[in-house]
Amino acid sequence: MQIKFNKFERVAGLFVLAAFGGAVATTAVVALKKGWFASKVDYVTTFDRAQGLYPGTKVELAGLPAGSVDSVDLQEDNKIRVKFTIFQKFQSRVRSDSVVVTKRPFIIGDKSLEIVVGKADGPGLPKGSLIPSQETVDLMDLMDGRKLGPYIETLGQVIDNLKVVAEAFLDPKRSRSLISIFDKIDPFLDTANVAAKSFIDMSGQLTRKKNLQVTVENLAMVTNEMNGMMKEMPNMSKDMSNLVKHTALIVDELSKIMPALGEMAPEFPKATRRALEAIDEAVVVLKAMQHSFLLSGSVKDVREEEEKKKKEQQKLEEQKRLPASEPTK
Repeated sequence: MQIKFNKFERVAGLFVLAAFGGAVATTAVVALKKGWFASKVDYVTTFDRAQGLYPGTKVELAGLPAGSVDSVDLQEDNKIRVKFTIFQKFQSRVRSDSVVVTKRPFIIGDKSLEIVVGKADGPGLPKGSLIPSQETVDLMDLMDGRKLGPYIETLGQVIDNLKVVAEAFLDPKRSRSLISIFDKIDPFLDTANVAAKSFIDMSGQLTRKKNLQVTVENLAMVTNEMNGMMKEMPNMSKDMSNLVKHTALIVDELSKIMPALGEMAPEFPKATRRALEAIDEAVVVLKAMQHSFLLSGSVKDVREEEEKKKKEQQKLEEQKRLPASEPTK
C-alpha cells in the first residue's frame, strides 16, 4: 500500500529534517569548539580543602581554557586528590616547575584551576604526574565563618579593652592628668631640640679642622705604641728577673763581707791616723828634697813658669771684662 503525503505534510517533513540536520551540525560545531573530540592527558594534584572544586570545574593554562576536573576524592591522609585532564596540545607547557593554583574569576562564582606555565628550559611532565598545588585566598574564602570567626573574636576582645580605656577616662582626674601630660610634651620637645642643636655644635667642633680625625690618629699611634710595649713586656720581665738574681747575689756577697767589716771597724780610726801621719812625713821629705842641691834649681824654674802662666791668665780675663770701645793697654 503506497502512502501518499499531501503538500503540507511534505513541507512539515522537510522542515523537521532541516531542523534535525541543523541540530546535528550545531552539536558537531560546539563539540569541536569544546574539544570533545580532541586528545587529552590527565594529571593529578592535591589540596588541603576542596571548597569550590567539583567534577567539571574548569582548568586554565595562562588564562586559556585547557581542560576540566574529572574527580575530587578524599584520601586517607585527609588530602583532597583532584584529577583533571587538559588538551594534549598544552602538554608541552606543563613542566617540572609548574604549579596548580585555585582562583575565582569573579568575586562570587565557581572556582577554577590554573596551571602556571613552567620555564622554557625545564623538563616536561609526563601524563599522570603529580603537579604541586598552591592555594590562594580570595574574598569569599575570607568571608568563610571558619576563618572569619577567630578575627571577630579578636575584634570583640579589642572592643572590650577599648571600653575599659573609655571607662577609665570618664574619671575627671585621669582626664586632667592626660591633659597635663600633653601640656608637658611641648617644653620637653623644646628641650630636646636645644639638646640636639648642642650635639650638632659639639659634633661640628669635633669635625672642624679634622680635630676628630687627628684625635683618632693620635689614639691609633698611642695604641700602636702600647702594643709595642706589650710585646716588649716579656723581654723586660726577663731582664727584671736577671736583675733580681744579680741583686740577690750581691746581697749574698755583702752578707759574707759584712762580718769581716764589722771586725775591722774598730781599727779604721787608727789606720786613718797612721795614713795621715804617713802623708805628713811624705810632705816633709819632699820639702827636704827641694832644698837639696840637685832639685833646688829645677823646682825654682817650675815655680816661675807657673807664676807666668797665672799672670797671663789674669790679663786675658781682664781684657775680656773691658768694654769693646776701650782700647786695650
